[in-house]
Amino acid sequence: MSDMATHWTTRLYPGTYRRAFAQEVSAVIADVEAERGRWAGALEKSAVIGHALRLRTRLDSARPAGRLLARAVPVLVAVTAPLSLSLLIAWCAASRPHADRLMYAPAAYAPWCAVLFFTLIARWTAARLGAGLALLGALVSLPLVRGLYGAEGFAQEWKTLVGLAVAALLVLLAPPDLPPVGNGARWTVALVGLALAVPLTAAAVMTFGGPQEEYLVQFDPRDTYLSIVPQILVLPTAIAVARSRRAVASALALMAALPLAFALSVQLTELQRGAFPWWALSSSAAGLLALPLYGARMLQRRRARVQRRAAEAP
Repeated sequence: MSDMATHWTTRLYPGTYRRAFAQEVSAVIADVEAERGRWAGALEKSAVIGHALRLRTRLDSARPAGRLLARAVPVLVAVTAPLSLSLLIAWCAASRPHADRLMYAPAAYAPWCAVLFFTLIARWTAARLGAGLALLGALVSLPLVRGLYGAEGFAQEWKTLVGLAVAALLVLLAPPDLPPVGNGARWTVALVGLALAVPLTAAAVMTFGGPQEEYLVQFDPRDTYLSIVPQILVLPTAIAVARSRRAVASALALMAALPLAFALSVQLTELQRGAFPWWALSSSAAGLLALPLYGARMLQRRRARVQRRAAEAP
């Protein structure tokens, strides 16, 4: 093995890791390709590239950032897949009014349905494959939208495509040895995803599959999404903050979001109808809710310690 040429993918590793394990990783790639074919070899190479990127970005399972990202993946999938589903429905609808006003890129949306499904049934490898397809679909769609719809269509669509690409990349960067397949994670995906999917899907079906009324012209699923997501995430955010090490400081920081948003709104522009900073109100509500949750958690721990001491006393 010492005379074996290292595979090009190992060059992505940090220097210390590359010198220690490059030949071993190269041998594994060669064995997989020889025994299971090129497709399995390509998957193994992609796994090596992902591992190298996680080491470079310090998002591996041995570091706090990697563990935090792994815990965030269920929520990330739950808030991304419903938007993709609603946009896919709008694209597929047979009678979508004024379709030229909305530029859609289905290759970036469809894979998220698979990511959501495989996450719910605890098939994390398949979910990661779907995230890879979603990333590829978003990247390919960017030049396609530019070529098909011109600068105006590209200006309307690029933020959505970049956001979906970043979400897919974060799913891929999460440590695969910390898969979100536990019952708690799947319940989070199911509940948050359902809370978002029902209104978004209903709005898309009624708008693009129903009668072509004039007032429906301005509808865009993304507008509904941006107003609903912060409100849906109030409770999960409050629970996560209450469980964190710096729960009180984090809760107070979230509560400060609302007055800061109002101050910025007054300085920059007047608040207009439909422009209310729901994200700030939701953040403040999450911080306010986190404090009693944290207090109840501390009280529960204190009672448990008292009961344990009482049981251990002679």
